[in-house]
Amino acid sequence: KDEPGIMRSLEGLVRHYPAPKYWEDLLNAQLYRTKDDRGLRSLYRLMNDTDTLDKGEEYAEMGSTLVTGGFPNEAKQVLERGMAQNVFDAGSKPRAQAELERARTGAAADAKDVGTAAAQLAAAKTGTQMVAIGKLYFSAGDYANAVDAIQKGLAKGGVADADDANMLAGIANSRLGKPTEARAAFEAVKAPGLTDVARLWILKL
Repeated sequence: KDEPGIMRSLEGLVRHYPAPKYWEDLLNAQLYRTKDDRGLRSLYRLMNDTDTLDKGEEYAEMGSTLVTGGFPNEAKQVLERGMAQNVFDAGSKPRAQAELERARTGAAADAKDVGTAAAQLAAAKTGTQMVAIGKLYFSAGDYANAVDAIQKGLAKGGVADADDANMLAGIANSRLGKPTEARAAFEAVKAPGLTDVARLWILKL
């Protein structure tokens, strides 16, 4: 029942033998410990990027947290992939279908905003507005522009949730194949709970 010891052991296994099985054990263990929606979104993204997202309820929960957090296009892609892979059972499919409809509606609205995002960024007056445009780009899978907008927002200052912004910048840089920039962003995350997830992203790097 030594939970910290279990996590240390699993992290050691992943560091030296990064097989999907050990990643799955580690991330599932972290999933039980993560209660914050920001942390869950980042953790599910890590499960996605380590190919350990494989259960219907995980796809449904990931889709739900993404839609709620303002990432409908990303949620749409995740849920459509789950549907295509037939991961949902009778219990999780209705929820997933409902979340997919929400995601598609939000993604359609976001698609209109992406076209004017560059102009919005140029006109943005606050760091929080700039980060919001970064989230729009991130959800659309445009990670280079997402990082640019988020970094401009953080440099401007006064960002409502700098920890979440840094986490997002780290994930975007990781997906762009920029480990040095990703590590710097993850190390800037200071919120309790989120730091655990940021550390696992650094482990992946």
